[in-house]
Amino acid sequence: MDRISPPRRRPRRRLLPVLLLIAAVLVVGGLLTAVVLSLRGGSARQEPEADPHAGQVYINDGFNMVWMTPHEGIPASGLAQEDFRRDTNDDGSDGVRVRYLGAEYATRWGVDVSNHQGTIDWAALKRQGIDFAYLRLGLRGYGEKGSLYPDRSFDSYYSGARAAGIEVGVYFFSQAATVQEAAQEALYALQLLDGRDLDLPVYYDWEPVQQEDSRTLHNNEFLLTSQARTFCALIEQGGYEAGVYMNRQQGYYRYDLPSMRNIALWIADPGDYPDFYYRFDVWQYDHGARLDGVNEIVDLNVEFVRSPAGGALFYSNSFPQAQLVKGAAANIFQKNAMGKFLISVPAQMAGSCHTGAPPKIMLKIMVAARLMVGHITDTVPACRINRQK
Repeated sequence: MDRISPPRRRPRRRLLPVLLLIAAVLVVGGLLTAVVLSLRGGSARQEPEADPHAGQVYINDGFNMVWMTPHEGIPASGLAQEDFRRDTNDDGSDGVRVRYLGAEYATRWGVDVSNHQGTIDWAALKRQGIDFAYLRLGLRGYGEKGSLYPDRSFDSYYSGARAAGIEVGVYFFSQAATVQEAAQEALYALQLLDGRDLDLPVYYDWEPVQQEDSRTLHNNEFLLTSQARTFCALIEQGGYEAGVYMNRQQGYYRYDLPSMRNIALWIADPGDYPDFYYRFDVWQYDHGARLDGVNEIVDLNVEFVRSPAGGALFYSNSFPQAQLVKGAAANIFQKNAMGKFLISVPAQMAGSCHTGAPPKIMLKIMVAARLMVGHITDTVPACRINRQK
């Protein structure tokens, strides 16, 4: 019989070291990949994200805190919250006066009043420290007709304030819906002033009236700046300083401040410190104060005047060429059938103009106004216009 040999056993391959080697290679490769990716990611993170508010300032626009890009060429106010302190009464309650503690400006304390305040004891205001007062000179009605009226208390307020040693400026409450109406208001203001001396500017106070029959309810915002500049130019050429009263909303959104940089600004910004971003001249900080000598509530203001080294804050408009008009026109720049603008004289001035009597008001109208109202001719022979070429 053949002898059958048992099958040979194949030697086992040693797979464990091989598997370990492969695993090590994979681990090292993964680590290297992770390092490379992390380095790439790290270099990308080193580049900062663009600041969406670069070049902007965070301001209170009167309703909300918002980011705003400041106008170029208009100086910031530079006033800080810590520069102001409100007086405290003996009982620990807040006083009515807010004081400026900084060194950049000299300041004065004042009121603004109209016929609504009734009888005023100006000497009592002076004793409380009031240095100046802005008096309402006149106004335009907000209804469709838009008639012009004097403030019934202006004459007595003017005499009383000056007699008490309180410096006086005025404001005109405007409801102009066109540039021509703003010019009409300026001429009417000059007529009401009738050459009176003023210590402070004449301010253009255009305010929206939220009434269904308001003539300015849908006023064209783009005309507002032109109206203000026209008013101020006429007032300045009449021999007075001029300015514009506005709140923060108007200052930020409705007026074109770059074109008004040479006009004094009076800012309504109620509170314990002013936060209007741009530089201004007068700060109205309280609309409901109580002072001895006034039965009704009154508005309070702080006037800022730069130190002599910094120059005064009140600027003068500089319009190089002008036209000289004798007499005041209540319906200025009306178009005739030929499409040309005419100057017409109001009935209340007709006596002095038509009879040739010496007019009470002589003012210069800037030639630049023709850019807004077109060619000007004279409809009343006795009120001549001297044109400068």
